[in-house]
Amino acid sequence: MQQSALKIQDAMALYKTAPTEYVYEDTSSNEFLVADNSDSKRQGEPIRADHYGIILCLKGNCRKTVDHHTFDVAPQTIHLVAPRQLAAYDHGSTNLQLKMIFFKRSFLDSLKIPDALIDQLLHMPAEYPPIYKLEKADYTDILQLVQDIEKESKGQRQWNMQIVRLRMVELLFRMHRSCEDCAQGRVRSSNRSIQLVQDFRKMIDLHYRELKQVEDYARLLHVSAKHLSETIKQETGDTALTHIHQRILLEAQFLLNYSAFSIKEITDYLGYDSLSHFGRFFKQKKGLGPKEYRASGNI
Repeated sequence: MQQSALKIQDAMALYKTAPTEYVYEDTSSNEFLVADNSDSKRQGEPIRADHYGIILCLKGNCRKTVDHHTFDVAPQTIHLVAPRQLAAYDHGSTNLQLKMIFFKRSFLDSLKIPDALIDQLLHMPAEYPPIYKLEKADYTDILQLVQDIEKESKGQRQWNMQIVRLRMVELLFRMHRSCEDCAQGRVRSSNRSIQLVQDFRKMIDLHYRELKQVEDYARLLHVSAKHLSETIKQETGDTALTHIHQRILLEAQFLLNYSAFSIKEITDYLGYDSLSHFGRFFKQKKGLGPKEYRASGNI
């Protein structure tokens, strides 16, 4: 099964139908989008996109999941979501306000900047959540730059979008510099428990379709199931099985919301041996069966 991914024009349609106010501007090539929201929604359904997202938090807070990382979004933070990463949020405060820029890698191609440099600017270390707390001066500069990008993107003068592209590169440089400063302040923990949590989450991302039990992951990580369970519970507050189920559930929600695949195809893709088995799991977690959930339009 080919995994679905939302295009920028799909994201625009999502914002238009969301029960919140979004202001957006796009180019005719559907490679670039600026969104400014004051979002009263408490949670957002999982999405996987074919483009990058840079999200700057101005007010409020929420809990964000990007692949195997879960982290807190708070004022004066910035985070990056890469193409094909599965992202969702919950526990959003009523005053949550974000500045968001969505763009495809190809949007920057006309600048003729070496690919290796752009790739370096877009790279986020896989071992850490892709979010950074900005110093006040950096936050002020980046917010002003994002506002300038938004203003320029709405203009009709010559070279508007080339100026946007140049400022996007400046934004990536500023963001990367801030991220490097943050990373230097992060103590690379040699704590074996923290490392085990990180390895466990990575393994879930790789094997959630075929492996559903804690014992399966314990074997992959060369630890006992008891040790794995106790460590995950102690470090995260959730059981190891909860982490496995959350990853399966995120993928199921995304496929039910955004793909044209039948529930039988989704059941097979997620590694369940029957529709009834998958249906019981999903209903236990969401309160609705897969068919009812899809029909209810939970986007």
